[in-house]
Amino acid sequence: MLLDLYYPNEPTTAVNKKFPLILAMHGGFFREGSKTNSFVVSVAQEYAQRGWLVASINYRLESDDPVPSSRMDPLVAAAGASATLQEITAIAAVDDAINALEFLESTGDVYMPWTTLWGYSAGAYIALISGYSLDDFGIQTIDAAAVIELAGGIQNAAVGTPFDAPMGADPVLMVVHGTDDDVVLYDNAIFLRDEAIAAGLPLDFQSIAGGGHDVALFVTASTTGATLFQRSVDWLSETVFFGQTPGPLVIE
Repeated sequence: MLLDLYYPNEPTTAVNKKFPLILAMHGGFFREGSKTNSFVVSVAQEYAQRGWLVASINYRLESDDPVPSSRMDPLVAAAGASATLQEITAIAAVDDAINALEFLESTGDVYMPWTTLWGYSAGAYIALISGYSLDDFGIQTIDAAAVIELAGGIQNAAVGTPFDAPMGADPVLMVVHGTDDDVVLYDNAIFLRDEAIAAGLPLDFQSIAGGGHDVALFVTASTTGATLFQRSVDWLSETVFFGQTPGPLVIE
């Protein structure tokens, strides 16, 4: 599989050339889409300009007739013998995201404790499963600091308990969802919100009144008055960087 890397504008400021990572995953119902999707490219460029190393990844789609690796066997078993091609493809896509994280860690360019999983629609499903559910099935992955999910959800997926380690092990969560989304229903966002609150998981919940499945990150105002994109930057600064400016920070 291939990925595109977007480097920060000032890489020389990094300590040991290590950067905070955003792993970006496109949408497309697991049937279409790619790392070159114009929405994902624009988001990746904007995050890179603010200090992140962004990796926009491809993952296997239905047309690839994918076979998940053996480490995903517990998820395949949970899906059951009647699992659809889309469900198996989604599991393979999570497999690909784990592979991407392992590859990026091996490069030595990334400080993994600052990693954010970012996804839109199908990509949000990958981010949520990768960030919160794999431990329920005994699947090892690289811990992330944050998950930003746009117009996604896992309400009807066999994913175990989504938020079960609120004392620091689970990534903090940002949910962005339109109330009139007719592709991934708004109920999915409510499910995530209620489960996160019940678990005590730090949450930033951005409900877009009247919004559909498309998310205008650079136009729509957040609950703070800033655009949704700027809110995500500020929120990561508050929760992952503890109030410091996002970017390559000094590792104590």
